[in-house]
Amino acid sequence: KNANKNTERVIDLSIKTNEAINNNTLAVHALTTIAQNTNEASRQKLNDIHEDVKEIKFSISNKRRPSFSEHLREAEYE
Repeated sequence: KNANKNTERVIDLSIKTNEAINNNTLAVHALTTIAQNTNEASRQKLNDIHEDVKEIKFSISNKRRPSFSEHLREAEYE
């Protein structure tokens, strides 16, 4: 009788352990998916910022600067 009870307990414990492992595996998978999605969104946001910075740099570098004589003329009217 004791052997049967112990066997049943070991089987029950094995079933519960497998359920816990499966639940943990599903939770880790869900967290991994969330982390991957968050990482991809962050990477895309950084790319967008990088593109904006490149556009700003290009805009600044191509902006026409007044010549020295134009600068002096502007100063006369101030």
